Amino acid sequence: MSTENEKYTNILIKNLDGAELEITGEIPYATVSMHRKAALEHLNQTFKFDGFRPGHIPESVLIAKVGEVGILEQMAEYALSEAFVAIIRDNTIDALGHPHIAITKMAPSNPVGFKITTATMPKIDLPDYKNIAREVLSEKEDIIVEQKEVDEAILQIRKAIHHHKGSGILGPDGTPLPAQEIPDAELPPLDDDMVKSIGDFKDAAEFTSKLKENIHAEKTTRNKEKKRAEMLEKIAGKTTFPLPRPFVESEIAKMFAQFEGDLRNAGIPLDDYLKQINKTPEVLRNEWLPDAKKRARGELILREIAKRENITIPENELTESTKLLKKRHPDTTEEDIRAYLQHILTNSKVFDFLENENSVSL
Repeated sequence: MSTENEKYTNILIKNLDGAELEITGEIPYATVSMHRKAALEHLNQTFKFDGFRPGHIPESVLIAKVGEVGILEQMAEYALSEAFVAIIRDNTIDALGHPHIAITKMAPSNPVGFKITTATMPKIDLPDYKNIAREVLSEKEDIIVEQKEVDEAILQIRKAIHHHKGSGILGPDGTPLPAQEIPDAELPPLDDDMVKSIGDFKDAAEFTSKLKENIHAEKTTRNKEKKRAEMLEKIAGKTTFPLPRPFVESEIAKMFAQFEGDLRNAGIPLDDYLKQINKTPEVLRNEWLPDAKKRARGELILREIAKRENITIPENELTESTKLLKKRHPDTTEEDIRAYLQHILTNSKVFDFLENENSVSL
């Protein structure tokens, strides 16, 4: 098979186990050669050579140092990226995640051979997910804030304020010494003066009322999350389909990244923690595999529902959210942030749809 612009030729598509495809083919050398200028510019910016600043290496020097094979490799990478996009478009392939692309044949003035392995969206025969959502949501739960919950929250606030004020005694270095532990009954009372030091509250009664509202809101949110998890679990329980291996591996990678982040925030080096529990990263990944499969299955089900119900994120909403999150995470690429938000916001809108009174009559 070939296309008018000859981005690729001699394509062979083979189905693999686990909703994966293997695509082999060639890219004509004439197409590869069109990327020479871009390849040289990229190499000029990234190649380190004493005596020259990046981007200012004379082309003759760059070619001599990198060699024609090195330049051809970069040209082939550009051509392969374009070819993959054209292949999945022309063959209506619903690819998932990042493909594994390998060059199988490359020589000057000859076509570039390649092999691409990519996960694809499996065929998912969904049950009546609207009815399942209706059944889950019909089981009403009253959200009640008991007085003991309010009392416990107030106690923790009193303790925090006591420790924040310290003992009033300065240590040898001039910093306040921490407050001594005292019985709960001896902690300063939550009175009007205390709540005014916390924020813009009229008196202790208003603060207590707001605290109770916040506890109620938190319990409502947790109940909503529990209902959503129950919905998804029941839908998944009536749905069977092959899980793409790269998609499961992607879930494990996300879990491990979150795990590392939690340790880092706690000030615990990963290597030290692994030594303490006497496990390797590979052992942890294997232990997490069942949960990763469950998460991957849920993600694909939500994606399929979004597709069937034409649930999308407006471009202006996605762009604005990307800008805001980029400010908080400047070291993360805009592309990664956008992909993350596309995923998170779409899932949220799917659940909103299932919960909406227009689709679920309670």
